[in-house]
Amino acid sequence: MIKKLNIVDLFVFAVFFSLINAQSDKILLKGECSTYDISYITSFLNERSNIDISVKVSKDEIDEFNNYPIIILCSDGYLKLSELEILSLKSNLLNGSLLIIDNFSSDYTFSIFLKKIMPEYSFDKYPISLILKNNPYRINFENIDLNTKQIFIGEKLRIIAIQNKSLLNEISNQNLDYTKLMANLIFKYLTGG
Repeated sequence: MIKKLNIVDLFVFAVFFSLINAQSDKILLKGECSTYDISYITSFLNERSNIDISVKVSKDEIDEFNNYPIIILCSDGYLKLSELEILSLKSNLLNGSLLIIDNFSSDYTFSIFLKKIMPEYSFDKYPISLILKNNPYRINFENIDLNTKQIFIGEKLRIIAIQNKSLLNEISNQNLDYTKLMANLIFKYLTGG
């Protein structure tokens, strides 16, 4: 009887441990984003980290930001947000979401956007290698040429914006280091790093 109970306990522990390592979350794409590129990232993460991520393309609903822990705004999509969307996005970021702005073009309009969304926080310009000190996918940072700006709340990255270059387009060009970079950003966020 005790032997059977130990086997059942071991089985329950194994199932529980495998569920702890698996994670499922959602990404919202807003703007001119390629769903193919982000689906490549989600399969990359699923194959290498057992993280299952679903992706939804925005339907311009005001409250949609509340349902997504990771939001990717492509091109200058952030300029098209209404005041209510900005308030919803701000609330979501303060509650712990990650915003990735892919390929913004103007420092001036971007600064205005940051003042609207996070007036009490200033942006930083750290190199990517410093932001992703923990590098589980082994990115070769010498192959990455990105100009980024970031906002941290506490020590947690909440906004990362890429200027004059699309990270998603680099992924579609099958540049593995950029794929690993996006996967690292998502992985770091999901694991609380």
